[in-house]
Amino acid sequence: MFNLKKGGIIVRKRSYLIFNFLIVIGFCLIISGVVFSQDKPTIKVVMMTGPDQEGWSQVAKIYTQETGYPVIVEGQGRGEYHASLPTQLFSRSKAFDIVWILDTWIPEFAEAGVLMPLDEYTRDPDYEANDLLPVGVYKGIRYAVPVDYSHFYIYYRNDLIQQVPQTWDELYETAKKLSRDINPDSPTKYGITGDYITGEVLPQTWFNILWSVGGDIIDENGNVVVNNEKAIMAAKIWEKWAKEGILPPNITQLGWNDHVDQFVNGDAAIIVPGWNAGYYDIPRHSGPFAETWTAALLPGFKQEDGNINRTIYVQSWSFAVNAASEYKEEAAKFLQWATSKKGMTLFAETGLGMPSRQSVLKDTTLQEKRPDFRLALESFKYVRYAPQVTFFSSIFSALDVALMDILNGKATVEDALNNAAKKIADAQAKAKK
Repeated sequence: MFNLKKGGIIVRKRSYLIFNFLIVIGFCLIISGVVFSQDKPTIKVVMMTGPDQEGWSQVAKIYTQETGYPVIVEGQGRGEYHASLPTQLFSRSKAFDIVWILDTWIPEFAEAGVLMPLDEYTRDPDYEANDLLPVGVYKGIRYAVPVDYSHFYIYYRNDLIQQVPQTWDELYETAKKLSRDINPDSPTKYGITGDYITGEVLPQTWFNILWSVGGDIIDENGNVVVNNEKAIMAAKIWEKWAKEGILPPNITQLGWNDHVDQFVNGDAAIIVPGWNAGYYDIPRHSGPFAETWTAALLPGFKQEDGNINRTIYVQSWSFAVNAASEYKEEAAKFLQWATSKKGMTLFAETGLGMPSRQSVLKDTTLQEKRPDFRLALESFKYVRYAPQVTFFSSIFSALDVALMDILNGKATVEDALNNAAKKIADAQAKAKK
C-alpha cells in the first residue's frame, strides 16, 4: 500500500511537474513570439510631403512584405520640414531613423556628426555606387545616397518656335521676337519666364549660365571668384533680359505655379530654366497651350572652337541615416535596399519621382512609361552640383540678394557681385576657424 501510494504520489508529482513545465514552455514560446515580432523595429523615414513621399511609401510597403521589417514614410509640409529637421538632428533626436536631405545640407550635417557613415553599405561592387549621381560623399566618406534627380530644362511653345535655341545668344534672339516690349506684333507678352523666385532658387537658376560661360563661385584654389570677368558676363545676360522686357517685371516674385500659368495661358513663350517636374506638371495646368510645348536641354555658351558648353545645375534629395537612431543597422539596410537598382526601379515604376541611377533611366521598358527618362539621361552628362561646403547657405543668401538687385535694377552688376563676393569670402573665412 505504502509503496503503491508512494508510487502514486510520485506519478502525480511527475504529472504535475510535466504539466507545469509544458505551461512554462508554452508561455515562453508565446513570449518569444512577441519578442520575435518586436525584434524587427519599425523604421521611420521622414520626408517633405509630396509625390516623392507617396512614391517611397509604396516602395517601403514592398520592403516590409519581403523582409518583415516595417517601414513608415512620414511627410511634413515644406515650411515645417525646413524649420524642424536641422533642430532635431543637431539636438540628437531619436524621433526618426532616415532623413531626406538636400545635397547642399550634407557637408554641414556631416561635419556636425549627425549623419551615420554609409560606406559599409555602399562599397559592395554589386551595389554599383558608380551608377548613382556623384553626390553624398563628404571628405571621402559617404553620408547620404541620392534618391532624386532634379534638374532644369527649357520648355518652349512649339507652335511659335520650330528650332530650339542651342546657345544663350540664340535664346536671346528668339525671345526678343516674342517679347511685346521689343516686338509689338509678338503673340506673347514675354519671351521668357521661369524659376527666378528669390529666397528659394534664384542663385541655382543663375548657375546654369555662370558655369556654362566658364565662371564659378569658388575656384580650384579656394578663391572667391563670383565677381570676376566671367561672372560679370553671366550676370549681364540677365540684366539685359530684364531691362529689355524679355522677362516679366516681377520675375523674382513668381513661384512655380505662377510662371507655368503664364506659359500655358499664352503670356510667355519660353520657360527657361524650368524644373524637370514640369514635364508632367505643365499639362495639369489649365490653359490653351498646356499641351503645345516641347522640352529640351538647356542652352549653353558657344566657345571659340564652335563647341557648345552646357552645364546644368542639378540638386538631389538624398536618404541618410540619423546618427542618433536606435536602429541604425536596420535603417541602413533599408536604405541599401531602397537605393539599389531594384529599389530605384520600384520607385520609378510608381511614376512619382525621378530616380538617380543611370541604369534605371536607361531601362527601355521604363522609358516607354516615362518618356522624360530619355531627356533626363541625356542631361546626365552635363549636370553639376552646387559647391559641397559647410557655408553654402551664406553663398545662397549673398547671391540671392545680388541677383535680385540686378534683375530689379537696384544695383549695377559689378556692385552687386562685389558685395556678394565679400559676404561669401567672410563666410568662407569663418568656416575655416
